[in-house]
Amino acid sequence: MNTETCKPYKPKLKRLGEKRALISLSNLEDWCEEMCLAFDRDVLNQNSSSNKTLHWLFNAYPLILAYQGKTQESELFLHRVITYWSDKFLQDKNNQNLINLIDPTINLLRLYKLTNKHSAFLKLMGEAAILDNTGKAKLEPISVNKEILGEQWNTLYVATLDETLKHYLLKSKYNEVLKLKETIPQYYREKNLYIEAEIVALISLERFENAMQLCWRQINKSTCIKSGVYSYRLYEAFKSMGLAVKAETVMKHLISNMEKTPLDSLSKLNFSSCIIEEKSYLLNLY
Repeated sequence: MNTETCKPYKPKLKRLGEKRALISLSNLEDWCEEMCLAFDRDVLNQNSSSNKTLHWLFNAYPLILAYQGKTQESELFLHRVITYWSDKFLQDKNNQNLINLIDPTINLLRLYKLTNKHSAFLKLMGEAAILDNTGKAKLEPISVNKEILGEQWNTLYVATLDETLKHYLLKSKYNEVLKLKETIPQYYREKNLYIEAEIVALISLERFENAMQLCWRQINKSTCIKSGVYSYRLYEAFKSMGLAVKAETVMKHLISNMEKTPLDSLSKLNFSSCIIEEKSYLLNLY
């Protein structure tokens, strides 16, 4: 037996139920070419506030810079975009410019997390105060609320909650994940976004009974890929408890179900690869 079996099992911190876009360009060159064509076609001599192509370009360009490892340039550009939309709003009081602030603000949070700038991440989170449950937030220097942002308030809240949970798990702040349940609205507590992070925190804190109860509850109320995600978390709970036989039973059930599931989305492909990776790892231990 490999000595790796002596190490305590740790659950995967990455959210297995994370949705991913189906459309992706084959490489950065294609993406850049499409951006150039889109700019000439849809942006030149057009109104900027409501121009969806310009909005897409502003969001895509810093992502390309980050992919190229130019994280400082990406951060600088995001700051410039935030300043641009802020100034536009101060000039014309068009609420669309406030909505346009959401994506670069969230992308800046993600960049800080990606580059391990945890102090900057926490500072931006604190300044935004989105999860304070006041129904208000701050985007750059401008205060916003639910009424101003309308449906986009939920977009802002969910994205911020997602990045906060990822940060807490990455930094092993499992109790902070559980404390969030006391402050976020019921609507978000019942979202898979929070529940999966809660289970990971419970397993990591060795509160296995609570974790398993939550897994079974979600398995019984979910279907397809979501049920599979919680089955995998149940597998992790059994593994962390040293219950190898029960863990193997869950894994066999997972594999059997995935063999019957059409892999018609990137999220399903990613989840399947996660199962394959784990099964291969187990086989190599013996």
